[in-house]
Amino acid sequence: MKIKIVSIVMGTIILFASCKEKAKENQRELTSGINIENLDTTVSPAADFYRYATGGWMDRNPLTAEYSRFGTFDQLAENNKIQLKELITQIAAEQHKAGTIKQKIGDLYNMGMDTTKIEQQGAEPIQNELQKIANLKSLEELPQLLGEIHLEGSAPLFALFGEADPKNSKMNIAWIWQTGLGIGEKEYYTDPAMAKIREEYVNFMTTLFQLSGYPKIVKAEGKEKAMAEKVLAFET
Repeated sequence: MKIKIVSIVMGTIILFASCKEKAKENQRELTSGINIENLDTTVSPAADFYRYATGGWMDRNPLTAEYSRFGTFDQLAENNKIQLKELITQIAAEQHKAGTIKQKIGDLYNMGMDTTKIEQQGAEPIQNELQKIANLKSLEELPQLLGEIHLEGSAPLFALFGEADPKNSKMNIAWIWQTGLGIGEKEYYTDPAMAKIREEYVNFMTTLFQLSGYPKIVKAEGKEKAMAEKVLAFET
């Protein structure tokens, strides 16, 4: 009888300990959703709530010249760039089996870092693509060329990609998106207040045509600005 009682007591203790341990496992540590380090509690929220709510963050992360804003997502992006650079430079410094992903990443990075060769080549590597454009004889030939360019990774006029269906998150669907606008929103093309931006865009495209060598291919040297103005008219 004594042994039976002891067994029951021991079983109860073990069961209680097990339940207690399980409760600890299920218990989550609660943390505040507000990082008080980002506050400036020396300022009254009634006097300057913005400074009160963000002063600590601004003091620790002063806005440098390359940013118009800098928040936690910007910080995350910068940290991600640093980590990616460390990973890629390590891969690029090593030898890898031909055809592997690491070999391709390393070669691409090293090619991009060889600025001397890039300057020597100029626009030569894209001359074949420019020649294909120059060879177009009719509008009917354009879809074929667009398809070839899309297969190479560019997306002129439109982009086609797969992404989650906003009406059904359980499936992905095909999306099509307009591309090809060099300066963005409609107002940049139509608003009189944006005339200076349009002027600078034409200047930029003129320089781009000059550097690309395309006018020489189509025997239109000296007409780079007129070509740039046609680009603006087409986008408008």
